[in-house]
Amino acid sequence: MQEVDSELRALMYALGLDQIDVARRARVSQATVSRALKGGAPKRRGRAHLRLCIYIQQQRNKGMSSTLNKSQVHEAINRIWSVSKLHADAVAKLVEALDDCARRR
Repeated sequence: MQEVDSELRALMYALGLDQIDVARRARVSQATVSRALKGGAPKRRGRAHLRLCIYIQQQRNKGMSSTLNKSQVHEAINRIWSVSKLHADAVAKLVEALDDCARRR
């Protein structure tokens, strides 16, 4: 696992959570979340820190990429689209193929 602070920041950003939200979901105190976000070697590695690490790992395993919001997807497509006509054509074909799959369901 990467450093706990960077994993936690990525999780919070991807899910749009603040420290209190994470604390509730991980069943730890907000202070535990705050300490983890400071980075470096934790002064304590108690049960709360372990619970937080387990929560981060569980969320990571769920696949944070599935939590992208529409604006993040649009930004990614725009970045790819603007590279070249070849890239734009590839994105268009991919979107059309996905739409086809969705219609067949």
